[in-house]
Amino acid sequence: MNKTKFDAFIDTLMDSYSESDLLEAELISKLSADIASVRVELGLNQKELACKLGISQPMVSKIESGNYNFTISLLCKIFCKLGKKINIQIEDKSVSKPVPLSYEKMSRNRNISSAYKDYRNNISSIGISA
Repeated sequence: MNKTKFDAFIDTLMDSYSESDLLEAELISKLSADIASVRVELGLNQKELACKLGISQPMVSKIESGNYNFTISLLCKIFCKLGKKINIQIEDKSVSKPVPLSYEKMSRNRNISSAYKDYRNNISSIGISA
């Protein structure tokens, strides 16, 4: 299969991030999307969630956009207020570094600059706008 120039660019870009950078971005993106999804599932808007958490609506937006590096304490607070619990699972690595085949694959593997775009895609896939 021939790689497009874009795919080659993405491969080069991904090589510039460490494995831990990619893992961090993937986890932040997943947690951000999960927070937004549960909030919507409960019928809350960002302002209502902010009120429950004792933080500002812009902070909720930052959290849901993937532009915030969570502390364990904040994650526990958020999910407890949403009536959920967190389960962290540690697994053996099967591949040392994910290698994206296309832009869509890269989006799943994460890089920090694409977290917001993926958040918007995740939110729109469940029928709401960011």
